[in-house]
Formats: sequence, structure tokens, C-alpha cells
Amino acid sequence: MIVTILGWLAAGFSIAFLVPQIIKVLVNKRARDLSLIANCITFVGGASWGIYGVLSHNPQVEATNFTVSLMAVILIVYQAMWIAKNKAEWNVYKNMKKINQLNVTELKQAIKAAKEELNHDGK
Repeated sequence: MIVTILGWLAAGFSIAFLVPQIIKVLVNKRARDLSLIANCITFVGGASWGIYGVLSHNPQVEATNFTVSLMAVILIVYQAMWIAKNKAEWNVYKNMKKINQLNVTELKQAIKAAKEELNHDGK
């Protein structure tokens, strides 16, 4: 009995770790700061553990990980939709990560390219 309770408690905590991300994305309508790779890995890991739960007849593992996989899919789809809708902003954001490695000339070129892309997408 204690093992079953502990299993469901662990399931609740495992599911809860994605809830703040989903809430933040839905409230802010912005998915720029999510890691697409991390969400894909979470999906694959959750699906794998979910299949393991089915094969081992372990309802806690099954329910937890299929739920986590579903939540990861929600984040992946929302991020893909956000990127498609905000492609110019996404490209600027990605390029900003590289700014620390640029010299002044490269920085000016990056800013010019970003402005041109924003102007092009706005037409």
C-alpha cells in the first residue's frame, strides 16, 4: 500500500514539473524561451517510459509518462506555431545568442540583416 501511494505521489511530482511552463506559455502567448530540443527529449523519454509501464503492467509509470509526453507535445506544437508566426523575432533571438562572439563589424552586419528581415516580413 505504501509503495502504491509513493508511486502516485512521484507521478504527481513528475507531471507537475511541466505545468508551470505550459501556464507561462498560455498566459504570455510566447514560446520563444522554450527549449525545443528539451521538449522533444522529454516527449521521447516519457513515451518510452509509458510503453515500459504498459509492458510491465505498472499504472503509475504508464499514466505519469504518457501524461508527461502529452504535455511535451503541447509545448512542442505551441512552440512550432509561435516560431512560424514570429519567424523574424525568432531569428533575431537566436542571433542574439551569438552577439558576444562577434566583433563590431560583424555586429553591425547582424543588426542590418535583422532590420532587413523585419522590414521584409512586415510587407
